[in-house]
Amino acid sequence: MDRALVIAMVCATVLFAPLAAETSNTPVWTKVQMPYFFEYAPGQGQPQPSPSGPWVYLFPGVVESGIPDQLGCQWNAPSGPPYYAPNYWMAPYWYSPPYAAIDELTGPILRGYGTVGSSTHDPPEAVGIRGIGFKAVIPAVSWDNGSQQLLGMYYASDNCFSGDLEYGFAHYYQSGTTQFYFYNYSNCSNECFLVGTTPPNPDSPPPSVPVEQCSAAINLPTLPANDDGNYDYFYNASVYYDTPSGHYRIAVAIVDLVSKDTFWACMVDPLETPNFQTPTYPTAGACQPQPSDYVNYSCIVNGNSEPFPISRLYYIDYGAVVAGVVNPPNTSLQPDVAVTVTQVNVVEYPH
Repeated sequence: MDRALVIAMVCATVLFAPLAAETSNTPVWTKVQMPYFFEYAPGQGQPQPSPSGPWVYLFPGVVESGIPDQLGCQWNAPSGPPYYAPNYWMAPYWYSPPYAAIDELTGPILRGYGTVGSSTHDPPEAVGIRGIGFKAVIPAVSWDNGSQQLLGMYYASDNCFSGDLEYGFAHYYQSGTTQFYFYNYSNCSNECFLVGTTPPNPDSPPPSVPVEQCSAAINLPTLPANDDGNYDYFYNASVYYDTPSGHYRIAVAIVDLVSKDTFWACMVDPLETPNFQTPTYPTAGACQPQPSDYVNYSCIVNGNSEPFPISRLYYIDYGAVVAGVVNPPNTSLQPDVAVTVTQVNVVEYPH
């Protein structure tokens, strides 16, 4: 089955409240490389970036038929880049209609959309990731060509993007809108089941407990030009534990890299309603969302509401940081510069 590489996007048009006290250590950012470069129908003239950047991505072209994943990802099997990962496929398991045991997907994951991007190494086994940051220039123009190309800068719990945990930033080029989002069961629609087998076994019982992608997102305000006329910002998000509430939260901030001022900041608590609130950390009073700005997280599994597993993001010790541009409409575009990422940072923590 052809599955496109949809880079961490919230598909719906997304739509803040009393503040609980927070406590957090200031994030310590570590500069990292993105050595794994992938390209499916790249735009003409697309440069291959150095592992240490900068990463200049042109709008990609059109994929005529599915292309095997260039990082080695295969369905329902240990796969992907040579970084630390489980030696088994983690749920959900992927099937094709009519979703019997014999229909479990196998073989290379096929990428069906024009895409260009890079990802990091997974951290060493003794180190986890609690935050992501991208210094990037996104041109402040809207490409009104009747289709929606997307930029993603995000953390993914695996480099195959198939039912994983993700959080990060998405930019929609047609509208010029940027969002912060988080979701679980990435890219799942009707094919994902929490109960299945790995490796595939046609003699096993049929799959059960279907799941679909569950997501939340908030629109960022329009970013003005820097004092030098560019749009050079530090997009960052870090997971922390809030002692007063007993919740794990995400601190999100957009920093002007010329003035060094925090232009926007938001506190994200998936276990509270609304999920997005005006923070005292890292900058007070910078979020102030309206209901039309965001969509809260909601996830129904097996008939029951399932909360976002944010504590996993606090303790997780695998996964990768990714930046790339995808052309899901598969429309022909001029190979203009879609984004320039000049630096990638993470918040590391030892076990």
